[in-house]
Amino acid sequence: MTIPRSLEGALGFNITRVALLFRRELIVALQEYDLTPEQWQILVAIVESEQAVDQTALAQVTLKDKPNVSRILKRMERDGWVERVVNPEDARAKLVRPSEQATEQYPEIRRTLEGHFEELLRPLDAEVSTQMVELTHQLRKVLGDPPRSSEASTFSA
Repeated sequence: MTIPRSLEGALGFNITRVALLFRRELIVALQEYDLTPEQWQILVAIVESEQAVDQTALAQVTLKDKPNVSRILKRMERDGWVERVVNPEDARAKLVRPSEQATEQYPEIRRTLEGHFEELLRPLDAEVSTQMVELTHQLRKVLGDPPRSSEASTFSA
């Protein structure tokens, strides 16, 4: 079956489809590390924050609800990727930080993903890639996504 024209011309359909295709590629690239795309997002957020992070902040970054983030974190803690520590400002709350394993493996995983997506996206001109990232930033802003970091990367995964 071919995709109907009304879907082919729909922005939401195309963005969703590209997101699903990117997710599929992330699954392939992360397979050797036994990480899911959702776990990778959390790992990037906590490693690059350079401080322990609360679950609410992770929910905002990943656009997941707190119970979903909690389940992801439990698996990541079980698999040795994160550690939960007591929040010094509120002993009842926990913060999440990367484990030693995560800190050590993060650069390698990132290089693996960069290589995977560089090869995959080679047919795209670098300028086109940059423009596409900027356009998605504009769409996110229109849709009410929080402001982006001033040091946004063009890293594709």
